Amino acid sequence: MRNTTDPVVRRRFLAIGGAGVAAAIIPKAAAAADLTAAEQANVDVVNAFCDAWSSGDANKITSYLADDCIVRFNVSDPKSKPVQGREAVAGQIAKFLGGSKITFIVNDTWAHGVVVANNRVDRLVSPQRTSDFHLTGVFYLRDGKIVEWSDYVHRQA
Repeated sequence: MRNTTDPVVRRRFLAIGGAGVAAAIIPKAAAAADLTAAEQANVDVVNAFCDAWSSGDANKITSYLADDCIVRFNVSDPKSKPVQGREAVAGQIAKFLGGSKITFIVNDTWAHGVVVANNRVDRLVSPQRTSDFHLTGVFYLRDGKIVEWSDYVHRQA
């Protein structure tokens, strides 16, 4: 049996117990700051952009991008090159879509100033198969448009 009068044991017990009580009584909402109006507007643009993918219309999808945008479709792949300009991005998206449908399923979104990030699953449905890609997207916005978009594909274990 341990000596509970030992100051080290007592301190450890109080620290562990105090952390548990604090975690139970502090609401989760207090862990993250509320979004500013500008941050919420940026989140709304990114969410609308993600929703637009289910339309299958490259022009609708790219309407949320700035004319001079830069898109990195897969930063995780060293062979993937950035695509610059809304028209070039629209062409690349049209190729991706081909005869397929892509839906973005957003699991979580964060915003800080002009940067919005989301954790999502991109579901590709083609005549041959359905594939899910787990990604983190990072978006930089200016004047209500996405100026830069980078996707990081999660490696599947």
